Amino acid sequence: MFDLETRKKYTKDIVETVSKTMLSFINNQKVCGWLIVILHTIFGLYLMFFLITHEVNNMYHIYTFMWVIVIYLNYYFNGCILSRIEKDIFQDKMWGGPISVLLYLFYDTPPGKSSLNNFIKYVFATPLSIIVILKYIYYENPISIFIMILLIPLSLIHSQCNIFNYTM
Repeated sequence: MFDLETRKKYTKDIVETVSKTMLSFINNQKVCGWLIVILHTIFGLYLMFFLITHEVNNMYHIYTFMWVIVIYLNYYFNGCILSRIEKDIFQDKMWGGPISVLLYLFYDTPPGKSSLNNFIKYVFATPLSIIVILKYIYYENPISIFIMILLIPLSLIHSQCNIFNYTM
């Protein structure tokens, strides 16, 4: 389940299934792709906003768990699965998710996948993970050690690293 070939197969199967299903409901590639981009953006921004602005309570634990799952699924799929679905629907090999909208405004040729993943990791994911860890520590929540163990590797492991080769 965690070897590279199996993960590639699962990723491909998920991307193709979701893309075909979405396109069967919405028969226009551009509309379907932009709908997923909008949902991807809303989900990401809402999750980040909630984790930054709310205090640690039961709902915060749920959102933190969602954040941890998102982070580690990015390692599992070697990038964001929603971005891969968007890329498949748009049929654009350079697409890298909602951040691509900004990159297409400023670059004739957007940066490569590694640069894009590093940008997302160091500008969004790592700072948000640090905020979450600090909030748990500030609220003296006993879960803070567990959260630190789950989120600290994010800032230490390269975004293109195949972590499952070393842990499984």
